[in-house]
Amino acid sequence: MFTKQGAARAANALWASAAKFSWPWLPMLVLLLAMAPLHAADTDKALAADEGWLLLIADNAAQAHSLLLDGPGLLGDDLVRGLGAGRNVRLLRAKAGRYRWSGVSAGNVRWNLKRGADREFAIEAGAINYPGNFILKASGRYSGTFFRSNRALQAMMALDTNFPGVRGAHPWRSDVGAPDPFAQFAGDKFTPDKTAALLASAEADAKKTRAGQVDEKFSALFEELYAPARALWPALNPAGDLLAFKERRKDGEVAVVVDLASGESVDVLGVAGTVDQLVWASDRALYVGMAVDMTRILADIKGKSMGVPLAMQDGVELVRLGTGPLDAKKFSRVRIPGFVGVMNGLNNDSRGLLVRADSAGEVHVFAFDENSRNYEVKDFRSERRLDKGLDKISDIFSDAQGQLRAALVGGEGGSLALAVREADGKWQQRPSLPENIQLTPIALSPDGTHLIVLTDAEREQVEMVKLNLDSGTLGETIAAEPGADMVGAYRRTRDGAVIGARYYRNGTLQTRYFAAEDDAQLAGVAKQFPGSNVVVADDSRDGRRLLLLVRSETSVGSFYLFDRDKRTLEKLLDTMDPYKQAKPVASSAFSVKTADGLNVQGFLTLPAGVAKAPLVVMPHGGPIGVSDTLDFDPSVQLLASSGFAVLRVNYRGSGGAGRAFEEAGHGKWGREIEADVDLAVEHALSHFALDRERVALWGASYGGYSTLMGLISQPDKYRCGVAVAAVTDLPLKFSSSDWSRSEKVAATMKKIVGDPDTQMAQLREFSPVYQYQRLKRPLLLIHGTEDMRVSFEHAWRLRNLLAASGNAPAFLPLPGADHSLSRRNDLLAMYAASDGFLRECLAARPAAAAP
Repeated sequence: MFTKQGAARAANALWASAAKFSWPWLPMLVLLLAMAPLHAADTDKALAADEGWLLLIADNAAQAHSLLLDGPGLLGDDLVRGLGAGRNVRLLRAKAGRYRWSGVSAGNVRWNLKRGADREFAIEAGAINYPGNFILKASGRYSGTFFRSNRALQAMMALDTNFPGVRGAHPWRSDVGAPDPFAQFAGDKFTPDKTAALLASAEADAKKTRAGQVDEKFSALFEELYAPARALWPALNPAGDLLAFKERRKDGEVAVVVDLASGESVDVLGVAGTVDQLVWASDRALYVGMAVDMTRILADIKGKSMGVPLAMQDGVELVRLGTGPLDAKKFSRVRIPGFVGVMNGLNNDSRGLLVRADSAGEVHVFAFDENSRNYEVKDFRSERRLDKGLDKISDIFSDAQGQLRAALVGGEGGSLALAVREADGKWQQRPSLPENIQLTPIALSPDGTHLIVLTDAEREQVEMVKLNLDSGTLGETIAAEPGADMVGAYRRTRDGAVIGARYYRNGTLQTRYFAAEDDAQLAGVAKQFPGSNVVVADDSRDGRRLLLLVRSETSVGSFYLFDRDKRTLEKLLDTMDPYKQAKPVASSAFSVKTADGLNVQGFLTLPAGVAKAPLVVMPHGGPIGVSDTLDFDPSVQLLASSGFAVLRVNYRGSGGAGRAFEEAGHGKWGREIEADVDLAVEHALSHFALDRERVALWGASYGGYSTLMGLISQPDKYRCGVAVAAVTDLPLKFSSSDWSRSEKVAATMKKIVGDPDTQMAQLREFSPVYQYQRLKRPLLLIHGTEDMRVSFEHAWRLRNLLAASGNAPAFLPLPGADHSLSRRNDLLAMYAASDGFLRECLAARPAAAAP
């Protein structure tokens, strides 16, 4: 089986560098337009009876120079020309009628966009028509992502800044793909004459937040707790006498092999980038996948030509270690170029299976002769594909002999289907699996009769189930734990057989081994590590040597070698260097029962040496299908190290506890979910040494929404809150989120959140934006400007509503940051601002009376 791997590369800029960014939302660039019949703005001239204003804002990260619009009298050749990089703001005269965004041009490449409701909008005569921002993102040289996103308040202010007087003279009309009542709700609060002052105050507030001093001790704690793992992906060779792993070093990453008998190690391959894969081909041959960082290489060579295309720098190298003691001088190598991954080393054969993406992004399987001396891109010709007859492959499976047997492929209407290779070598597709089925494929069974998958289809929780190849239907359950979702499996190295299942119970990862011998032996090993999870990471061909990962809430993990015959346990390596500043602490778990009979889990982490600690309540994101666990969590340890107790809650809707508990959160945003959080908070305050007068909320994504709703509904309980990437406007989600472009996902979200077409009053009732007047406690809003999941518009609306009413929150926009704050400097900026805000808010002083 193969899975697609990716590696996020974090930026290493310091907190102070945040002040160097230019703000992309203030002011916005205006470029002139020459085209017909969409005419550039001449705002002094009255609109004709059949004309309206089109406010067209294009956020251009695709090097595009033109947009194509179809409309009255147009047929895909009317260009919005001269686009620049970044935000482009245009005000155009347009004839009333229906329009469609039909294409994008960049250089000599033109993308024709598929028809769909998400590309269409209407122009109404006499009005300012806003169809949402046009988002243009390149995802490759010949591919891109193009969609509309509702950023109405930013658009209003851009219009006022670039075309003064227009908004006051014409009604505003949004056609953004879903109902958005914000303009009508807030119109009198954001009249054009207030725009300049609000923009200036937002910039001043952001500057004030960025200017806060970062404590040196806090910075040291952050650097330790969020340091990337030093050693990763250890793998035993089939004989069990060599260990490979990747090690991060200052100048890149290195694949290392250790002789377990002698303890001698040797660097096999160094990469100025990332080692992406380590797969043993045999006892003495290792595949090393790599992705080279060309930025670093080009900086080193100072302008000299590499002489090869960028794509040629990535690939896989097969390193043959030779016989006898490890000696790098005796190694032989063969480089396999391109964007390649190893599907199966087939270490009982001289043939490997490789997967490679073609120019269209489709992934296909090829055979590789491990005795080859060289390999070239031309060797990946389409006629050499082993998966001929298959398209839209999601996962593909081979048997122990390396013969492809089954695949999961995209079916009709975006569904998933099982394809099976028959005896004649042809692929036959079984009927599509049930619509919206969620399943995780694990392996092909040793007898080749079924796939082993994880799914909750037709079941009360996620179980390990057979997917029968002959019928394409789900069969009997292999393993299940009532009230707990299976999250993974343990596979034996010599034949790939699944011999264990993994799940979380009370926040701790558990493994159930199918063989009594395994269960008993490994249970004995686990007793040597109380409070830790012991997981089998790999094993030798004969199953007598096991590589164990031992990890806990206070440790990222260490790897041990367990010898079944000798019953010995030897520590091999730590994933992290020892901490110098941080002293991670463990949590206490508890459970409380709701009025309707659900069991809600809470994990309370108390700081060391604090008699009566202030409490930070940290609701998790999601909310559906996500859960907190007792694995190592650097965010929790960072807050605890700063002297705060931290409470996490697996409220209704959280994952891991079965279908009924997860579905109990559907449609409960801002209500029962928040009641579950409050129930856990009350239990913690009543049963642990906490300061009831010093309680705050901190959350990201849905957790940020939960923070805001807690401050609204419980101002007497919470002193303040930090909301990061928070949902503030529930109706806005349906016209601004990346998932709103998918009709299927949007339909699911209507069940989970509420339907803006039929439940608008309810959505407004539980939206912080529409309840902003009830937000009286101190608040810090943090949001990335390039967040595609919860758009920056969410924070912008709430911040300006509060500011316009004289209750401006602390504010930290993060330019260019995404939803997960994947760049290291964004993460540091967010935590540093949060730490300073919480220290001031939760200082030991009497709480002010609730407003």
